[in-house]
Amino acid sequence: LIQQSRADGSVDDYYPYERALGASVFTTYALTKTCIILGIDNELYIKHFEKTISWMRQANESGILTNHHAIQAVCYLNMYKITDDENYITMADKKVQSIIEIQNKEGWFPEYGGCSPGYLTVTIDFLAQFFKYHPSSKLEQSILRAINFFYSIQHPDGTCGGDYGSRNTSFFHPNGFEIMSDKSKQALEIVNSYLIAKS
Repeated sequence: LIQQSRADGSVDDYYPYERALGASVFTTYALTKTCIILGIDNELYIKHFEKTISWMRQANESGILTNHHAIQAVCYLNMYKITDDENYITMADKKVQSIIEIQNKEGWFPEYGGCSPGYLTVTIDFLAQFFKYHPSSKLEQSILRAINFFYSIQHPDGTCGGDYGSRNTSFFHPNGFEIMSDKSKQALEIVNSYLIAKS
């Protein structure tokens, strides 16, 4: 993947030279998480991650896709775990604060100007991962608001989303609800109902 990345550290998605933030954060998260799990300390990888994160910090998208920013925050957090560089945890905290500030009063986070139930589960997933390692009361309250909102819109059969969402998604990330299940009865009910729906 490093060889397929652009010179600035970005990654293309659908089109050549696209330099997509979504593709960049998803792949950087996967690679940094792998290094953490396997205990890999490789200078070449770290330099690549540093370059990619430098690019991420100034990257723009055509709309606000909050799930990308939540993943970005965890990329910063992962780099802190790998390097012990305090600058990364500072960057991560600032990114999380900016996410909390754009949360809708109903509890959802914007995806192209509206609510996408599927991508909301992605945002909850990555914010919960962040909270598990670096908890704060503000982040906890924000995640619980998002979970409560999702609880109110989950379909009776346990599924979620569809053509009515801002991104027409119907997928579901259970991880964040699992992480927050000791903080929220609704989170546990949500993930259990989805398991039943898919069984």
